[in-house]
Amino acid sequence: LPSKEQKALEPVPLPSKEQKAGLQLRYKLALAVGGDGSNMIYVIIEGFFLNAYLLERCCLDPAIVAVIQLTKGLFDAFNDPVMGFMTDRTRSRWGRRRPWLLFAGPVFGL
Repeated sequence: LPSKEQKALEPVPLPSKEQKAGLQLRYKLALAVGGDGSNMIYVIIEGFFLNAYLLERCCLDPAIVAVIQLTKGLFDAFNDPVMGFMTDRTRSRWGRRRPWLLFAGPVFGL
């Protein structure tokens, strides 16, 4: 008879193709739609009010405003994957993301 230790060392069988399917389409769509509310607020503030402020209150040239927004977009396109890479590899007793949220907030608040 095999002992309990021998059973624990047996390899785990690989999942079949049916088990690898992942989330169903309806769950993926529900997850995608869940962030729309916060994204809409961000787009309204950045896309409309920031443009109105920079163009009408600061009297900046539209070309300068376009360069500002392009620079921000390019920075985000580079920075977001880098930060994701860094947080994915963070190992702490608080988890992967929590140290970044706790300690980066006060730094960027200055």
